Amino acid sequence: MVKSKVLAVARFAHQRALAERFGARLVLAHEPDEEIVTRVAAETGAELLRPWYGTSWLHGGGVDVIYDTVGSPKTVEMGIRIAAPRGAIVVTGVEAPRRFEWTPLYFKEIHLIGSNAFGHEDFEGSRRHAIEIYLDLVLTGRVDVTPILTHRFTLERYQDAFVACLDQGASGATGSARRHGWRGEGGGVGSCRLKPRRESVGGRLRTWSAGRALIGAARATHCASYMRQMIS
Repeated sequence: MVKSKVLAVARFAHQRALAERFGARLVLAHEPDEEIVTRVAAETGAELLRPWYGTSWLHGGGVDVIYDTVGSPKTVEMGIRIAAPRGAIVVTGVEAPRRFEWTPLYFKEIHLIGSNAFGHEDFEGSRRHAIEIYLDLVLTGRVDVTPILTHRFTLERYQDAFVACLDQGASGATGSARRHGWRGEGGGVGSCRLKPRRESVGGRLRTWSAGRALIGAARATHCASYMRQMIS
C-alpha cells in the first residue's frame, strides 16, 4: 500500500503539535503566503511560477487533495495556488465572501468541492445518515476523537465554550464538546472519552441527539463568525 505524504498548515502551536502527532510530514506556519507556496513546491517537486505581481503559484506538481477546514477567501486562494493540476480542494469551512485571485483554478482545471457531511451515505453495505455512521464509528472505537477534544463544558456553560473556541491562541482549544444528558469518562483537558446514550425505538437502534456534540469537535475551530452573535 502506498502511503500518502501529508502536509499541514497551522496557525497556533497546539495545532502544530496535533498535526505532528497525527503524522503530518511537514507543518507550515499560516503566513507568510509566499513561504507556504515555496515550501510546498520544494516538497512536491513543482515548478514555481512567479507572476508580475502577487503571490506565486505551482505548476507541474503540488498537492493532489487539499482539505480546507477554514473556507475563507484567503485559504481557498492558497489552496488553488498550491494544488496540483486537476487536483481537488474540499472545503468544509465557511467564512464571509470576498473577491480573490482565482485564475489558477481554470489554468490547472482544479476540482473545487463543498462538503458539509450531513447527507445520507452508502457505507459498508447500508445507507444511513452520515452522523449515524460517524457516531457508530466513535462508539465502536474505530474512530478516536479524544485527541481533538481539548475542553469539556456543560450545556449551561455554552458561552464559555464559544469563547474558548473564539480565542484559540489563549485557550489552546482545538475542539470542544457539550455535556448534556450523558457522562464523559477521563480526566482533564484532552482526555474526554464520550459515551452518547442509545435506546431502541420501534425496534430500531437510535443514537440520542446528545451525542451530536461530538460532531462539532472537528468543526469547533471554524465558527468564530457565529460565536460573536451568540455571545452578545
